[in-house]
Amino acid sequence: MSEKQLICIVCPIGCHLKVDEAFNVSGNQCKRGLAFAKKELTNPTRMVTTTVRIKGAIHNRLPVVSTTDVPKHLVEKIVREVQKVELSAPIVEGDVILANILETGVDMIAARDLELYKISKS
Repeated sequence: MSEKQLICIVCPIGCHLKVDEAFNVSGNQCKRGLAFAKKELTNPTRMVTTTVRIKGAIHNRLPVVSTTDVPKHLVEKIVREVQKVELSAPIVEGDVILANILETGVDMIAARDLELYKISKS
């Protein structure tokens, strides 16, 4: 492995990190940058956020999020699976939308409440 350059995404600073062949990290302003660089080069992971279709609510999309990070190489496949889902209101924040997605042990959950939309008759 030659020297790798990364931008740390752990906090808003966005440190420019350099990692050499012996996994020595430079450029980090905190310990979290060190841990990020090592993890990013050995087992990169990401949180997944996307939306699903929902019927009967004031909005037609519901934001969903993974309960923890997933292997980076699975993010696109997970999003494609989530896009197949169509829900009906009401939904409560934290409801499990897809359990154990792609057998990762990670659930996709609702990121907000969406009530049943009621049309008032005047």
